Amino acid sequence: MFGDAQVSGDAQVFGDAQVSGDAQVFGDARVRYFSQNHPLVSDIFKNLPNLIFNSLGIIPTSKNKYICYKSVRSDLISHYDEQFKYKVGKIIKSKIIDPDLTVSCGGGLHVTSFAHLHEFRHANDVILECEVDLKDIITCLGNKIRCSKLKVIRIITP
Repeated sequence: MFGDAQVSGDAQVFGDAQVSGDAQVFGDARVRYFSQNHPLVSDIFKNLPNLIFNSLGIIPTSKNKYICYKSVRSDLISHYDEQFKYKVGKIIKSKIIDPDLTVSCGGGLHVTSFAHLHEFRHANDVILECEVDLKDIITCLGNKIRCSKLKVIRIITP
């Protein structure tokens, strides 16, 4: 276990599984590590809208698009790639895409719900409201979505 993570009651963590951050595993829960090819992983990602709703509390629009948020520098440059600039009204595509569903911080564009935005915001950042099509979502793990492309709708902070 790492950070403030807790495992309590009859809960158990097996194999190479790790519990970190402020995660809590309790009751009769069992956590096991599975590879991307494990059938359970496949089942979880078959219903991506449910996974996104359960993880972030957001639902798609009638056109299967999600309204998400991204924190960037005030000049609209990514915190993680100095060459990557976001532009309002434009569709932005990731240069590098990691197709592994089990990797949260792999190649792709990362967005989150408004409720989780504070976890990613730096001082003097601006917040971008973005639209992400369900078909462009690679994975949703923890508190964010990793996607291959998104459309920047507007800046919502000065």
